[in-house]
Amino acid sequence: FCRESLLWSKLQHKHVLPFIGVSKDVFSRGMICMILPLMEAGNIRRRISTTDPGKQLTSTTFEAHVALGLAYLHDHGVVHGDLHGGNILIDADDHALLTDFGFSVIAEATAGAYGSKHGGAAQHFMAPELWDPDEFGLTHARYTPATDAYGFGCTCIELYTGKMPFAGPKMTAFKISMKVLDGKRPPRPSTPFDTPMSDRMWAVVEASWAQQPGERLKAADIAKSMEAFV
Repeated sequence: FCRESLLWSKLQHKHVLPFIGVSKDVFSRGMICMILPLMEAGNIRRRISTTDPGKQLTSTTFEAHVALGLAYLHDHGVVHGDLHGGNILIDADDHALLTDFGFSVIAEATAGAYGSKHGGAAQHFMAPELWDPDEFGLTHARYTPATDAYGFGCTCIELYTGKMPFAGPKMTAFKISMKVLDGKRPPRPSTPFDTPMSDRMWAVVEASWAQQPGERLKAADIAKSMEAFV
């Protein structure tokens, strides 16, 4: 907690939720907690769920905001580790901000299995090497900039369709893992009114979630590709 608080306090970017401080006076038992700005609009997952289907979000502006925030984190040696629509807040100016760094770590020291009490990366957004490290020559599941890049591609699917990748009542964690490890990915998405994702955006998504970690786009390259959408 102390390490994460110190790390977060040093991050300043318009697409990363700012850190105000810590306090032990909020709860009666004197537990220390982080103090963060209140984003009344909530997260982008909520925004999508409350948007009229006829006005479904087709803009790639939010995706661009996420890419810029992620590139900033990676440039400062931070891996997010839990990227999805639930961890992207919307401010009063309609800007997307990355939050929930409960699993962010110093990139050079990132280690540990994904099965933590918080669940780590949501199973719909987990890169193949997190499901089966041994398959990729790893000794354990490890959050890296490459797993964040994979998460970005999956998050783009959620933001465009309003649904998590491989969503469905019968899609268990095991079934999702088998698809991902077999190299399968969600199809090119369309909105409820059949507006397909643009060629340019789809190319970024496909390059972000490549099967091999080393073949995925770097966050800085994703952000550069998304500059035209801001």
